[in-house]
Amino acid sequence: MQLLTSSDKKIKYATFCEEHGGVPVFLHPWWLDLDAGTDNWDVVLAETNGQIIAALPHCFTKLKFFKGIGMPPVAPYQGYFVAFPPDLEKAASKIAWEQKLVQLLFNGLPAHTFFYQHFPPEITNWMPLFWLGYRQTTKYSHVIEDLSRPDEIFDGFEQRARSVIRKAEKKLTVAEVNDSRQLIELVRLTYQKQNLQPPYHLDRLARLTETAVSRKTGKIYLASDEGGNAHAAAFAVWDQGKVFYTIQASNPAFLADGGAALIVWHAIRDASAHGLTSLDFTGSMMPNVEKYLRSFGAVPVQRHYITKENSFLFYWLARVKEFLEQRKNAAG
Repeated sequence: MQLLTSSDKKIKYATFCEEHGGVPVFLHPWWLDLDAGTDNWDVVLAETNGQIIAALPHCFTKLKFFKGIGMPPVAPYQGYFVAFPPDLEKAASKIAWEQKLVQLLFNGLPAHTFFYQHFPPEITNWMPLFWLGYRQTTKYSHVIEDLSRPDEIFDGFEQRARSVIRKAEKKLTVAEVNDSRQLIELVRLTYQKQNLQPPYHLDRLARLTETAVSRKTGKIYLASDEGGNAHAAAFAVWDQGKVFYTIQASNPAFLADGGAALIVWHAIRDASAHGLTSLDFTGSMMPNVEKYLRSFGAVPVQRHYITKENSFLFYWLARVKEFLEQRKNAAG
């Protein structure tokens, strides 16, 4: 096995993704083009006998004047993908195969001051990265792990969540839309209410969500009243039998009407009706958000946050930032 260094490796990677059904959608070139920007990501590929066997897409980012590798604005997860040979059956052989490829991929990254990625819960073994000097922080996503019986899921909601949804059902309806304009406007209003700038480039977010819908891998849900007022919206990604509840936004003027909760309930029933197995809220470590997600019966699931600092100055700045965030979370 060796790294693929040809100038057309992005084209080869795109072909690999189309042919190999196991690559998560958040790692696909079309997603990265729209989420990070065409020129703002690259991929490390490993091959054997002319066949791609592993990939590490990575997005370029900047923190102040430091250049590094980080997360695109929308995708909740990144990480790597490893294809296992069909004749590799023993667990020990699979672990050895993956560990060798992971080290090969990460050693092939371009020079960078810092690295950070959120791995999906399915990537459980970060030991090869520990050997390479990376650091790990356990974070959590919140997941409803079995969507097969929606009525039982609803019974598992906290009482307040059920009451809010029943009230919302009397005055709001949820529709699936192809146009992202109202979603984008609600995102803008959500962050404006908090005196914050959206973490997304809104034009790019519009193209990403609409492309995902057209590819049948995303859904835009909109809750509105009889007067046509948009109360809440959400963008959910469907991939490999799972729902990733990626973006949720509400009109601050209508928060009390329960549009956001109603969309969650609609998304659960919709996914269940189409045979999807689980819903991942894609996590938050903020206490108020955790409380909200828990009200829908979602359980915390561990995931790895992988980091590395290749600069002494950046290392200490990162530690100060972590300390301040911990104090903020503790106070919240």
